[in-house]
Amino acid sequence: MIFVNFKSSVRSTGANAEKLIKALAVAQKETEVPIIPVPHDLDVYMCRENWPGELWAQHADFNGGTGKNPVETLKEWHGKISGVFLNHSEHKYDGYTLLSKVINQCNEYELKTLVFASSVDEIDKILEPKIIPTYIAYEPAELIASNETSVAKSKPESIKEAADLLKKQGIPLIVGAGVKDLEDVKKSIELGAVGVAVSSAIIHAEDVKAKVLELASGFAGKF
Repeated sequence: MIFVNFKSSVRSTGANAEKLIKALAVAQKETEVPIIPVPHDLDVYMCRENWPGELWAQHADFNGGTGKNPVETLKEWHGKISGVFLNHSEHKYDGYTLLSKVINQCNEYELKTLVFASSVDEIDKILEPKIIPTYIAYEPAELIASNETSVAKSKPESIKEAADLLKKQGIPLIVGAGVKDLEDVKKSIELGAVGVAVSSAIIHAEDVKAKVLELASGFAGKF
């Protein structure tokens, strides 16, 4: 599977988000690899009009308040939202106790979760409360949006370590940080991941459809 994080830049919100989601929809018709768009909150309804599959949210908060996105609000969008990113390196929680509470809330509301970890040690900390997310992503913060390398190229041994650890818990691994080409995807899958989380490589692609299909080819019949 390929999670496409739209983030919040001008290039991937508003009218540009509409162009992006339509390009992803065209690509999805040509591959069996699931594509999961993760648009900005303001673009969820527009994206739903142009996307038949799962849409995920970029973040959820335990409680409401100005500028926050509580889990119960996402529940109201349940026809629109299937899951949510949690603990992304650009939007981390203040401690793992709070994170575990949000995971638990999402589980109660039947929202899938992808929890991000910047290291194998952090994966251990996420697993300590025994509240299990749907997926865990290994994404070293220093490699996010890297134009020079990727986690698959620079830290393959860590991907394998993370995959082996999560396999014992029955949690699928997603790989992110600098994923930009077929080889990054292929290597991640070979090392035990079931999918990738991508942003810059797709958002900044001259041909979004071609880039998505290139990445999808790295799964080599896994779907």
